[in-house]
Amino acid sequence: MNRLLVIAAAGYGKSRAVPRWLPPSGSSVPIVQEDIHDLTDNQVAAFASRLRSADSGIPHVLTSRVPLPSEILDALGSDLVERGPADLALSPHDVATVLRGDYGVTDPAAAVRVHEITCGWPRLVHFAADVLARDPAADVLAAMVAPDAPAARWLRREVVTSLPPHLADTLARMQVLGPLTGGLWDALAPQVCAHPPPDGLSWLVRVGLVVPTVRARLATSADQQVVPVVAPVLAEPPPAELGPDVWTRAADWYAAHDYPFAAARARVMAHDVEAAITLMAREGTRMVAHGDAAAIVALADRRPDLFVSTGARGTLGEALHATGQTDRAHAAYRPVVAAAEATTWDARTARRLAILANSEGELTQALGILDRVPRDRVGDDVEAAIWHTVRANLTSLIGYPDDARAEAERALEIAADRHDPFGLAHAH
Repeated sequence: MNRLLVIAAAGYGKSRAVPRWLPPSGSSVPIVQEDIHDLTDNQVAAFASRLRSADSGIPHVLTSRVPLPSEILDALGSDLVERGPADLALSPHDVATVLRGDYGVTDPAAAVRVHEITCGWPRLVHFAADVLARDPAADVLAAMVAPDAPAARWLRREVVTSLPPHLADTLARMQVLGPLTGGLWDALAPQVCAHPPPDGLSWLVRVGLVVPTVRARLATSADQQVVPVVAPVLAEPPPAELGPDVWTRAADWYAAHDYPFAAARARVMAHDVEAAITLMAREGTRMVAHGDAAAIVALADRRPDLFVSTGARGTLGEALHATGQTDRAHAAYRPVVAAAEATTWDARTARRLAILANSEGELTQALGILDRVPRDRVGDDVEAAIWHTVRANLTSLIGYPDDARAEAERALEIAADRHDPFGLAHAH
């Protein structure tokens, strides 16, 4: 590793981390040049010239708060190794170690919360730990982003000011979208900013202001988010709100790329409530499967008017059950059950109620709920595949292996005929 470049925003611990990437002692003494971002254009040109003429056998280590100019990158050559925020951020275990060892904060829940709002950004972790050391019951995020808080002042001085002006404006407005992806950024940035910087989201990811969401870290998706502590500071003073046209375009993009809850939320923000309710009713199970159950519940708490229809109430019940709120799930399902009893049961309603009964140990009751759907009304869509999957599971648990096998085969057959990955995942 003869040419090492470490890029990250202030406070990521670049200088402190460099020694662990240096050659072992006894090798050539490395040349370390920190804070390349502070060089003027003339200094950049002179430094690039020195790099080109330097002995290729001598290790060079460079650190910068921002991506480097092309002159320096070209001079560094093809054997360049880059390290960044993902290599520097503290893990949840590291955060707990800092809180316990340096600040005497031993509550495991506090460590989880600190990692959640800082994403392991080392300097921000220490700011958060200081808040908790002084008041263990404090709302850490609120305390850190208060206008006169040390963390907020530091972020404004050391981080926000390093952003190119157009990029700062674009991010301040687009961070209300969620999740962020490269495709969404490319689609909407020209509408949000008159002169959006090229590769803006990539720039923000490389310096660590935008990081993978928890879902992205678990499921290797492309979802990104602004570090939660940074977001409120970026929004000072409040930027111009996104208009309904931008939210509509965001909803279209999310729907086309299988982000059903984000699409529904964008419809709400675009004041297209009817479309949002339709999405909530139709795509609820996919939303929950994508990990959006808590967000659905939070939206229902803020906007109960979106969850009046039978379909949307079914989605809310499923989300409440997924978040462990069984009593509220039963309450949400009551009008859904009443509607089914007044007309006829469908596969979606039956399997939702059956899954709830199963989770409470009522296997026979759960099977009875599924069987309220007439066989000729189960259908052959993805919901039918899930219905057969749930019935296969229940009959297997109760002790009917032949029935379970038949139901599983039917579930797989329907999902395969539909070429639907979601249905196939359930069936398998």
